[in-house]
Amino acid sequence: MGLLKGKLKATFDNARWAMTSKRAKRGKLDQAIAMISNYPETKFLLDLVTQEGVGVTFDKNMKDGPAAAQLVTHRETGQQYIALNPYATPTDLALSLIHEMRHVWQDKVLRLTPQTRALSEPDSETALMLTRVREADAHAFVNLMVRRIQMSQVDAVELKELADKLQQSTGKPLDVYQTEVLAKYAERKFKDRLDDDARQMSADFQWALQNLDPYDRQSMIDYHIRYTSPAAEPQGHVAGRVKFGIDDIRKMLHIGVAEEAPAYMDHLTNDEFKAAVLGDVSPEIKSTVSLMNHFEKAVARGQTTPRDNFGFRVAIEERLAKAVNQPPRPQTPSLYG
Repeated sequence: MGLLKGKLKATFDNARWAMTSKRAKRGKLDQAIAMISNYPETKFLLDLVTQEGVGVTFDKNMKDGPAAAQLVTHRETGQQYIALNPYATPTDLALSLIHEMRHVWQDKVLRLTPQTRALSEPDSETALMLTRVREADAHAFVNLMVRRIQMSQVDAVELKELADKLQQSTGKPLDVYQTEVLAKYAERKFKDRLDDDARQMSADFQWALQNLDPYDRQSMIDYHIRYTSPAAEPQGHVAGRVKFGIDDIRKMLHIGVAEEAPAYMDHLTNDEFKAAVLGDVSPEIKSTVSLMNHFEKAVARGQTTPRDNFGFRVAIEERLAKAVNQPPRPQTPSLYG
């Protein structure tokens, strides 16, 4: 009976969405975009999405998932689009758009694209770190923007009150000098919050790291498919020059999207940062990563035979299957309440 109800609900939802006019669909997206289009960081990201040809579209396949949006990347072509949950509220869509557009920034501006990762990640541990940092940073950036939007609204009210008082005192509209004074006051208030922004974003980043178990599992599956699958010959990518490492990964950690945006988490050394990023990874995933790295290094040094290679790949696949099928790790309370 439950299965039948589920099928009927899915049929009803699909029909309801099919009957929704294009204007109504576009209206929901327009509402979401309107919420975030007047702020420098999100306006930059909206423009970046347009410039890079990243589509934004509703996808009925998203309706049963927990997310309001997802950045989808074609594995071969690299073409990207942001898929939206058709039944999400405009507010949820706005927050999820910020998250997914941060990923577009990580890919298109920092060049940490899926294609680049597939060609240059030196080992499975670095691949895992990259996935975790990308996701934790995107979560922390959403929280940063929520705070900035809230504070900009408070600032707007204060500036209007100051402008009204100036006009009342002079009996004249604001002149150029007075307008510039108010603008500089607003800019100073924004800069005074940067240290607090960095501290809070660091805290949000570290909190988000505790909730990435599903991403860890998928990261290792993807890496296995590319490099250590029994169906594939060893790629030998660890034998070449390392094209990116921890310093490149840390380029993501900025409290904005402009090149001069202040960094966060920069109070940690690289070793401390690595320990923080990988500290919450499950033991099963860590042991699988270790086996992957041992195998690839041995192959790169010519220390294995074809038979050894096959045995290693089978062992990795068995270890990975066991790790992926472990019960989900307990999650901390959601960042979003």
